[in-house]
Amino acid sequence: MIKKYFRFFRICLFFTVILMGLVGCNTVTSNTSAATTMSPSITITGISTIASTMASTTTSITNFPTPATTTTITALSTSSQTTTAPSILDSPQGEYLFGIIKSSDGNQWFAESIGNKISKISPQTGQITKYNIPTANAWPTGITADSAGNLWFMENLGNKIGKICSSTGVITEYNIPNTYGSTITFGPDGNLWFPTVYNISEFSPKSDAITTYSLPNSSANTSDGLVDITPGSDGNLWFTEQNKIGKISPLTGQITEYNIPIANAGPKGITNGPDGNLWFTEANANQIGKISPLTGQITEYNIPTNDSYPVRITAGPDGDLWFTEQNGNQIGKISSQTGQITEYSIPTPSAGPFDITAGLDGNLWFTEENVNNIGKIYAATGIITEYPVDN
Repeated sequence: MIKKYFRFFRICLFFTVILMGLVGCNTVTSNTSAATTMSPSITITGISTIASTMASTTTSITNFPTPATTTTITALSTSSQTTTAPSILDSPQGEYLFGIIKSSDGNQWFAESIGNKISKISPQTGQITKYNIPTANAWPTGITADSAGNLWFMENLGNKIGKICSSTGVITEYNIPNTYGSTITFGPDGNLWFPTVYNISEFSPKSDAITTYSLPNSSANTSDGLVDITPGSDGNLWFTEQNKIGKISPLTGQITEYNIPIANAGPKGITNGPDGNLWFTEANANQIGKISPLTGQITEYNIPTNDSYPVRITAGPDGDLWFTEQNGNQIGKISSQTGQITEYSIPTPSAGPFDITAGLDGNLWFTEENVNNIGKIYAATGIITEYPVDN
């Protein structure tokens, strides 16, 4: 119910921002830092259960889309660092923390949607540093990292892709068409890929050009359809959409879709597993699924906690897949070898865990959407530590 309410709020907010004419371009950036307090860690006992397995070979729908006209995007580079005015969306209830990713600088970087910031947390000290996004009310969501030390992020309401240099905090923004995009990742071709309304889009950091590929199913949308995207072991990009798992070839733009066996499963997050399969969450069906890139066969595993609403998933340093349970208020892990699921309760009630990533420190880091915390769970012990993010 919380998730459905927030989706309704976000859609209403989107149209409000457009009417107010707040989606604009700015060319300054802000760099401010704030130290956080570190909450005591709490040991959580995992509740293990062997999940049931239901294998089903899916049907495949193949589409050969014609790429849209390639559009050159103008970069709005920023060099000065000044403080921007507070966002009208700032809320005492929290910043709505969304995407989180590890960076080559050793920190975890995350997006504060309402706060309109890109922030980082030091695994060594817990100190949090925040950087204001030049475009007001941009609503940053998904975030990814490149090998050069830059973090790239989607501006959901700003209709831009942002880049922040991890060493300087300088932010550069690139205008893109009205996409309502949320997640973003690098493909094997070195380009950025992200799902939009009805489409998969590709952005070239070298040429600042964007290419869009249409989906076979025009009823898909970013609210309940296109959600997440990840590179697979087979060289394709894999994504979740309306009760399907899709893949797109970065070489040809060919899209193939695989039906999920259970109706209205609600696939959300997807990641490449250590076994070479793609693992994904089924929020409505309360399951974790995996799909073989070789055969398209889908296997599903029931989550022990009812109505846990799994959202995002990532590969851990231990060879397991770790995922967030937004309604269950837990962090779960599933063995890629046996399908055994273990769950760990988050100390703060109704935290609303959202995104999760493996850090360079060997732990899993996650955002708590509802209570404005960054969480850390030790892969070896299941101990959870939470770090408050000040408004």
